[in-house]
Amino acid sequence: MFNHRMFMLHGDAKYVDVLERSLYNGVFSGIDLSGDKFFYPNPLEVNKEGQGRSEWFDCSCCPSNLARFIPSIPGYMYATDKNSVYVNLFAENTAEIPFNGKSVVVEQQTNYPWDGNITLTLNPLEINDFNLKIRISGWAENKVVPSNLYSFTNQTDKRLQISVNGKPYHYKTEKGYAVVKNKWKKEDKVEVSIPMTARTVKANPQVEANIDRLSVEYGPIVYCAEFADNNGFVSNQTITADTEFEVEYQPELLSGTNILKGKSTVYTVVGNSKEITEKQGEITLIPYALRSHRGAGEMSVWIPENPNIIKNKYLEAYRIVDAVIVSNSESEKAHNLQGFKTNSGGSASGWRDASDGGWFSYDMQVVQDEPLQLVLTYYSHDGGNRFFEIFADDVKIGEQKLRSETFTAFIDRTYAIPENIIKGKNKVTIKIKSIPGNIAGGIWGCKIQRVSL
Repeated sequence: MFNHRMFMLHGDAKYVDVLERSLYNGVFSGIDLSGDKFFYPNPLEVNKEGQGRSEWFDCSCCPSNLARFIPSIPGYMYATDKNSVYVNLFAENTAEIPFNGKSVVVEQQTNYPWDGNITLTLNPLEINDFNLKIRISGWAENKVVPSNLYSFTNQTDKRLQISVNGKPYHYKTEKGYAVVKNKWKKEDKVEVSIPMTARTVKANPQVEANIDRLSVEYGPIVYCAEFADNNGFVSNQTITADTEFEVEYQPELLSGTNILKGKSTVYTVVGNSKEITEKQGEITLIPYALRSHRGAGEMSVWIPENPNIIKNKYLEAYRIVDAVIVSNSESEKAHNLQGFKTNSGGSASGWRDASDGGWFSYDMQVVQDEPLQLVLTYYSHDGGNRFFEIFADDVKIGEQKLRSETFTAFIDRTYAIPENIIKGKNKVTIKIKSIPGNIAGGIWGCKIQRVSL
């Protein structure tokens, strides 16, 4: 709505570019294909636990906004000023547009966003002298967004083509619009062809999380790799800026969608070791908005280009001796959860805390002859009266007081486990105990790992 109002104020296509990008990749991803399940967050990567939509939320401002926003989309398709009719969004429709006290009927025939061919049929019922302004999408002009936040890794010289009644039309541009001037008559046809290819995207280097990673876009659509199309894993593959993707429309998949297929390099750990092999593979991508309809598993928008991202992740995984998926009933049961005055939240993964002298504990595996440490994960906005002690087999190994930070992140803290506690054992009991009048946690992650490789 903000970008629509900015467009109405300035008549600049860049605001509609942002509206379109948000619509296809943000709004539509928040609702299930069935229309009755919703996301709050839109993470760009999830682990093997996946992310499932919910039927409702206790505080449901976002789902109710969807119910308001989606029926309002027709109002964003077209606009007018005293001289022009603007075509802002592309979708199959017929619209009667009020224009200077009269009306114009425009019919769109298109398969957009799966291809860039659009046919506009005009029926100027009461007026025929106006400019037709057709938005030239920013991505068709080598601009991912109207800033330097993202950029394509290569440029294209292909441009939007227009014909009027079968004859090529050489248009001028104004504020991101192709201006078509004509004395319109009934059934005039304007054919628009927007070149679409799959293109790799890089982030501004100040976005540290995306350094040495690439995403892939096709037209206005942001794509992702999901486990269901990639042998159960996506976090083990790299692509390059030169990776070429084939586009294939699959009518039976996710109510009909374009998928992208390209070459990748696949990395695999040999057994329970530090040896990593690599081989050529194929990566399949689907629109990000269509993720999380086929069970729980890995998903990623930003795919590594640098293989060291994957290799270092594997080496870090080798350090882990044991880990609890906090608030996951199966994982907590497997680790013999015990506790008093303890609560948890979340489903596949979440948090656990204990209050006013309460506690909780897990039995966790250890190994001999290697220095070990406990790693607990906290949320940066948890603060206040959060003060607690940490024990290993009833020996205090640390205490923690949490404070609310000004940034949003998960924070790992490490606590050395003395060798004499581990000696001769294959398990120890990790206990988190709140100081009376305080809260222990929330704990969002709990693992024992080797101090070094």
